[in-house]
Amino acid sequence: TTAAASRLFPTSHQHAILGNQWNQGAPRQERRGLREETMREKPMLWPAGIRMACAALVGVLLIALTACASGDGVKRSFSQQFAGDPAVLSVDLSSADNMPFTGGGVGTVTLRDGLSDAAIRDFAERVGEFATQHAGDGAGSRVRIDLVMSDWAFPVLAAPQANDALLTLLSELRADQRVDAATLSSKQYQADVTHVTLVAATPAEIPALIIDAPAALAPAGMSPPMTLKSPADEPAPIEVSGHMGPWADAAFRAYDALRAEIPLTSFRAEADAVTVTLAHEVDLDRARALTQAALGSTSAEVFFQSDLVTLFPGARGDQARSLLAQVGPDALAGVVSVWTNDQSATLTLDSTAYLAELARAISDLQSSIALDQVTLAVGQGDEQTFSLQATPGDLEASTRTALALANQDHVTRLRLEPGNSFDVGLDSPADLASYAAPLKSLSAFDERLCFDWTTSTFCVETAPTIDPDSIRGSGAQAGRSFVEAWNAAG
Repeated sequence: TTAAASRLFPTSHQHAILGNQWNQGAPRQERRGLREETMREKPMLWPAGIRMACAALVGVLLIALTACASGDGVKRSFSQQFAGDPAVLSVDLSSADNMPFTGGGVGTVTLRDGLSDAAIRDFAERVGEFATQHAGDGAGSRVRIDLVMSDWAFPVLAAPQANDALLTLLSELRADQRVDAATLSSKQYQADVTHVTLVAATPAEIPALIIDAPAALAPAGMSPPMTLKSPADEPAPIEVSGHMGPWADAAFRAYDALRAEIPLTSFRAEADAVTVTLAHEVDLDRARALTQAALGSTSAEVFFQSDLVTLFPGARGDQARSLLAQVGPDALAGVVSVWTNDQSATLTLDSTAYLAELARAISDLQSSIALDQVTLAVGQGDEQTFSLQATPGDLEASTRTALALANQDHVTRLRLEPGNSFDVGLDSPADLASYAAPLKSLSAFDERLCFDWTTSTFCVETAPTIDPDSIRGSGAQAGRSFVEAWNAAG
């Protein structure tokens, strides 16, 4: 490379040698040879103005090509071509991976109601051609468009044969009186349909659709998981999800048997799990017997929720229901809901009136309660005014302390989860120091403890001794009196 460069561009030293040879009386023929060699090796350069103009032109062309090939460019091109189409009601697009030659457009095109199947097909095919023209090098299409019209939604596939098969399927579904709506999904938008959701006209149509819906997809070489569901206004809605098979028939039989005997809020089934939500917790035993008889030997695990008991996914609720059965109706008088993950349970009451009695009943039964933690709460969500978590054995004493604190002047909210967080709402910071001793007695330390009132807030990390300089928030100065009282408390 160095040698080539020295031939193209002689150094000043080489120029000096050539000049000396010329001027020091070299023979005429040799001087002519040196001159010709120098002229041959010296590069021919265009004028600087032309070189700059060419470079600028190349730069403009590259920028234009890059812009067209980027995600924003594809998005802009799609909007220009389709946003004003008579079939289109609206276009909602975003750029995906806005890099040259890999970026694309992702979004939803809402079509006008009342379009014929032929008009839908024509538009979808034109979008498919656009996607093919902007195909990327990766596994997925650079143009990922879903078409939506009233209760129907489906992807446009870049592979023409797959897109044609999907449009034929869509036409058949729209003509099927058993189907009210459908949503078809794709991951790569090439030749794949990854999920199908069908809304049946009535629950009675679902057994036939369990067989017919997969059969309708088979000619196109598609066998995605699907969800078959009843209309949203069905009093006892059903939803069956997965690859349809005998398990789905058994699940529907269980649903049919249950709704004939028991009020249901919902019924959801997969191949390995069925979740039944009862309108009334008192129907639990009857529901279990009916479901077991209908499901027979299928391996699906059944989970029962109700108007009273809500389960964390995968929880069965046996421990929480055992607690409810042992405590008895008198202590449960104020309980409006129970949530459980099988390790802990939250019992929500409608007021603080029954908290002490319920806490005492649970602590008295601590040896037979198979839960690590129990939380007693009043109110839900943003309206929750009281919450206390404790072990069953500590619940009575902790509730007594927490209630005394909650009943103090200026306390509007008390949420205590020892070892995690303490949250106290006030209408005035006037008595901050008086809250320190009871809160410290309930603390497992390492909680994030926060106070807030109308104009300010402050937070600290709890410890046996808290550094006053660690207080954070606009109410830090007021918080110093609390920290001093905390550190002084035993």
